[in-house]
Amino acid sequence: QIAKADNSKLSREYVDAYFTALAAASCFGTYFDNGSVEYNYLRSLGWSIEPQVSHMGKLETHYTVARRYFSDIDKEVFIVTFRGSTTKMDWKINLKTKKVNYGGTTLKEIEEVSNLPFDKNGALVHGGFNEYAINVLKDSVIGEGDILRGVFGYAEEKENAHVILTGHSMGGAVATLVATRLVDLGFPKDKLHVLTFGAPAIGNEVYNEKFANGLDILRITNTNDPIPGSLQTFFSGYIQCGRNKKYHLSAQIGNLQHDMAMYFDHSIIDLYKIEDEEIAAGRMNRTARNKVTAGVPTVAIWVMKAPGLAKMPSMPDLKRLLVEQYARMFPSYILMNDQVENGPGVLQNDIITDSARAGADYILVCGIDGKRQKEREYSWFLVQDQAIFNRDGQMLSMTSFAKRVVPAIGNVQAAGENSLEAFKEIRKALPFVTGPRGNIR
Repeated sequence: QIAKADNSKLSREYVDAYFTALAAASCFGTYFDNGSVEYNYLRSLGWSIEPQVSHMGKLETHYTVARRYFSDIDKEVFIVTFRGSTTKMDWKINLKTKKVNYGGTTLKEIEEVSNLPFDKNGALVHGGFNEYAINVLKDSVIGEGDILRGVFGYAEEKENAHVILTGHSMGGAVATLVATRLVDLGFPKDKLHVLTFGAPAIGNEVYNEKFANGLDILRITNTNDPIPGSLQTFFSGYIQCGRNKKYHLSAQIGNLQHDMAMYFDHSIIDLYKIEDEEIAAGRMNRTARNKVTAGVPTVAIWVMKAPGLAKMPSMPDLKRLLVEQYARMFPSYILMNDQVENGPGVLQNDIITDSARAGADYILVCGIDGKRQKEREYSWFLVQDQAIFNRDGQMLSMTSFAKRVVPAIGNVQAAGENSLEAFKEIRKALPFVTGPRGNIR
């Protein structure tokens, strides 16, 4: 995709997994407010986030525009995310399953073709999704004279700009329809990418062959999500389009896994798996063990996880996620993780002594564990303990945080909420720290 367009040494599989994880965070964030864990995480990676809401008649559309410039490949990337179903009106859109004609290269033509008598031999799409997509075009995409405007007008003119359209469930269907409409309106196909999660089918074979074919569409589904196949099951004529990647989710956490939280967790699991393959092949480096910024105290970072944590279903490598977050937070740090893979098994005196010997001015110790609720089969608490010491072993802060995990919340979100509280405590104890910062590798 984007990196491959610049002959990057990174594999396409990694680039797909990387942007899938970013898109998953954005999709999850659309279900919450502007200060959500997911949006704050993206901001810490250098993305600007602009949630948008528009009203056209009774229909309310929710989407987010994320923007970031990647200096290493000289590409400006926009992620436009459409929210999935949450309101009664959203579900009315889902239930408008009667197909309508697809076609047109202007807004007027698009609406006229949609309202023409049903042509069973032509390109046909889901009536409700089409209605939603047309409202998006009117509100945010097409200006006077059918000129593309906003992020799409900018990206059309900017040589190094790419747009990723994404969404979960209905949002994924709308993202795909908006993408094919953009191409019909003249947007360059090679600058447009579609990435969806648990999205239902949109149209018939003629639509897929004539309009969706040739677009870079990646559909993420999972083994226990019935939604991507629902329209084909109950209504004839619908087929899916694009490439498909399927996550294999554990049946231990339920037999219906459509929640975006599950997709977000598995996008992180998949990213780390592929990242390790890139590191083994010499195409990537691990997070730097040391980082020094002149004039700033150095923090030794110890992150430990309970051995039983990995046994919980669909558990991402939260230790790795935390290490990366802490590394972005401190201007100067030393990672001490090589000395302790899984805690406890290490004494406080050893931590203080080893950290001081390594040249640290302060020591941060974090432990993570999961506590299952016996009375609730698909629920557990994710616990994060954190302590901060000076180099003499004096404790400056000690805190503990716990968030309940269920399929609709997910491990990454719970870990993120714990971390936000933990970072607040760090800023209180170590005033030279301003917050999570840094760039994506």
